[in-house]
Amino acid sequence: MNTNHFRFTGSGDEYFKIWIVNILLSILTLGIYSAWATVRNRRYFYGNTWLAEANFEYHATPMQILVGRAVAIGLLVAYTLLSETFPIIGFGLLLLIMLAAPWLIWRSMQFGARMSSYRNVRFSFHGGLGDAYRYFLWIPLFPIALGALVALSLYLADIHSSTVYINVMIVTGIATYLIIPYVQSLATRYHLNYSQYGQGKFVTSVTTSQFYVIYLKWLGVSVLGSVLVSVIFGIIGMLVIAGAGMGISDFFSGDGADESQLATLIMVMLPFIFLLYFIIILFGVFTNAYLKTQMRNYVFNHTALDNAIALGSSLTTWGLFKVYATNLLLIMLTMGLATPWVKVRLHRFMLEHTQAHVEGDLGQYVTQQQNLQSSLGDEMGDAFDLQGGFEVGL
Repeated sequence: MNTNHFRFTGSGDEYFKIWIVNILLSILTLGIYSAWATVRNRRYFYGNTWLAEANFEYHATPMQILVGRAVAIGLLVAYTLLSETFPIIGFGLLLLIMLAAPWLIWRSMQFGARMSSYRNVRFSFHGGLGDAYRYFLWIPLFPIALGALVALSLYLADIHSSTVYINVMIVTGIATYLIIPYVQSLATRYHLNYSQYGQGKFVTSVTTSQFYVIYLKWLGVSVLGSVLVSVIFGIIGMLVIAGAGMGISDFFSGDGADESQLATLIMVMLPFIFLLYFIIILFGVFTNAYLKTQMRNYVFNHTALDNAIALGSSLTTWGLFKVYATNLLLIMLTMGLATPWVKVRLHRFMLEHTQAHVEGDLGQYVTQQQNLQSSLGDEMGDAFDLQGGFEVGL
């Protein structure tokens, strides 16, 4: 089995020129140019993403992107105006938007895949609309709908205890949270098992139980880390209070401290408070990196194309955390001007840890897909893009 690594050949300096022009023209055109900006951005990242000796391509036109943007903005403006002047009609429009959301996601998946290619062979997505509604609307909303039904039943039964309604809300919230791994596993299988490269089909063997295992591990890391941070800063706080010449009981009771001691204590505690906020942010970044790493490695390492190409991911939590943390620091220090370098750096890191394990020769497989595609014709999507395309390696 031959292992081919993805790689990225772009640079932050190159992308900065595209990025700054996109921002300026989008502002000058009141957002209209953002469709052209999206196409330029994606073509740059796709064109500089390589597997073996060929790069990926993005084929959408700005006008196709503009269609989706215009519809989305139109719906948002209509909802905002109607909710202020005719609340009932505005609420009805909100329900219609919710009902349309799975269709929009479905069309966006089709469009994003069809606009992506590798060696002149298009990707495609053939999932059913009914499944989109099931995975992106009915199942996610089930706990909320059930909670609302219970609350309505209590109201009709003339039960008006605020404690009861709060408990219903808490249980509904917990149920909604617990269903997240299940919904994510369904959506992942839906997206991958109905995706194709030419006539080649992607297949994933991910399971719902493993998604729950990953989320439980992430929850454990989050809880243990939170306890550790709390204990460390509790100890530091007591030492600082003692160092200021105050007893712990005196600090909490407000007795036994003169103004000079309180002023000294405040001056000493401020840096530690800022440090606490910074560590909390970094801890959030770390837990996010842990969940991203676990999920990505699991999904990629259990996904293949025609049993001829097995995808692979070798991310590490610490490696991704370092990229996230330093990128965040760069954004803060440059007030956002480092965004192009941050995006390029993250994209390159993800691709460097992405592999395609090929049975036989990759060129022969691609040639086979080219022949099949040529004989069947090239299906082109007309429009609907609300999210990214076939984001290779991310």
